[in-house]
Amino acid sequence: ATYFKGKWDDIQINENLTPGQSTTTNAGEAEIEGLEIEGIWRATDNLSLNFTAGWLDTRYTDLGKAENIALDTPFPNAPEHSFSLGGQWEHDLNSGAAITTRLDYGWIDDFQTHQDARFQASLGANDAYGLLSARIVYTSPDGNWDVAIHGTNLTDEYYRMGGFAAVL
Repeated sequence: ATYFKGKWDDIQINENLTPGQSTTTNAGEAEIEGLEIEGIWRATDNLSLNFTAGWLDTRYTDLGKAENIALDTPFPNAPEHSFSLGGQWEHDLNSGAAITTRLDYGWIDDFQTHQDARFQASLGANDAYGLLSARIVYTSPDGNWDVAIHGTNLTDEYYRMGGFAAVL
């Protein structure tokens, strides 16, 4: 487990002050605090399970010269909660080959993509989402090669990867 806390003085952010023009602005001060926990459990010689959990609190505490953020606005792309769970099963075949299967699920909370208050209402927060992934690997008896099939987002979850805002 890891707990962390930090403070920025004279933190710099990008702001759109005029249409089509972005500038770096001194946003004054900001704080971050968080907790991360992770673990692995080797349940048997063939089965291992892992997990992670995170909590994050970010905010601007002094606006400095920034014009378009508000006090206590969270940092962009900083979800408050996240977690992941995974498991792996390794099976040795009589031939000396091996098959390994793995399943993982990761989830993140809602988060803003922009600190600029003008865009938070129109772009809103990215909604929380979770992704399921799986992998099956066949390893040759001599261990010199393997072949794998891997899939991500197996539940066909829709989520936004990014975006930008235009000031008009």
